[in-house]
Amino acid sequence: MRYYTTSEALEILEAEGITSNIQVLRRYLNKNSIPGAFRKSKKEGWSIPEEGLREFIVGKIGQDQMITKFIERSFIMKRDGLPQEYLEDVMVRLAHHSSAIEGNTISLPDTVSILLYNTVPSQVNLREFYEVDNHREAFDYLINQIQNEMPLTLDSIKDIHELLTNKLRHDRGMFKPSDNAIRGANFKTASPAETPYLMNQWVGNVNYQLDQATNREQILKTVGDFHIQFERIHPFSDGNGRTGRIVLNYSLMQNGIPPLIIEAKDKATYINILANQDVEKFVEFANPLIEQEDERIKMFANKELAKNPDIDILIPVKNKPSNKVKKRGIERE
Repeated sequence: MRYYTTSEALEILEAEGITSNIQVLRRYLNKNSIPGAFRKSKKEGWSIPEEGLREFIVGKIGQDQMITKFIERSFIMKRDGLPQEYLEDVMVRLAHHSSAIEGNTISLPDTVSILLYNTVPSQVNLREFYEVDNHREAFDYLINQIQNEMPLTLDSIKDIHELLTNKLRHDRGMFKPSDNAIRGANFKTASPAETPYLMNQWVGNVNYQLDQATNREQILKTVGDFHIQFERIHPFSDGNGRTGRIVLNYSLMQNGIPPLIIEAKDKATYINILANQDVEKFVEFANPLIEQEDERIKMFANKELAKNPDIDILIPVKNKPSNKVKKRGIERE
């Protein structure tokens, strides 16, 4: 979730016609009128969450009168905020399809047995078993990181790789010590010497650009662009695809967008997008899949609410702002 400084929040409130006075804003903050806002320190000032600021503005002027285009979020990753069955469903589908893209032959039903029932099907290749089973802890790590609002860092990327390649790689969680290549690719991946610098630059840039994004399409473009860059750097000896797809979902879910599950049947389309560095095609490919995921969340939320109507579940709601808004008496299209 994006957080604003006091001066950034004041600029938004001024545009909305609420106040242009910093003292008035500070009074709102001191009275806890803006949900989730907190003072980091006397020197650093206030940190104001996007959702809290939006809620405050809606309360003051109404949603139809808002000018500011906040990012449309399907959900906010709060602890226990999504149905447990949905999270298990995502884990299973991500583990199966992400592994299958890399050639793993374990079926979706067998993936369910492994991850949800701790049952090892007969005649399963041990390496393939760990490729699937390791998604359990990697996905749990992903959810805990996002729930605790931990930013994506080099360490968290290495942690994800270490969990995904546990019992498979001696160099798990470490950048590649020697050159590697992508089968069928017509470009060279980054050298071992270049990789730490490029990945440090990569993580700084992706966090900055996501922080500047103002709508879902900009987030998808940023995530798609940096996923392509990640796979071209190919920072680890092995497991780059599986790690990259978890990291991709880290960025999406951190920004309130449902996960993107790239299915094995779409492998050719996905590989072509990576090979051609086609960010526009990535957005075109990802959008309908994420819309389907929105509906899937609702389905699981409704199922859980039917079983227990007293629980608090975050069901996706699509905001539909009015085409006409007013600012200080001026009608704008």
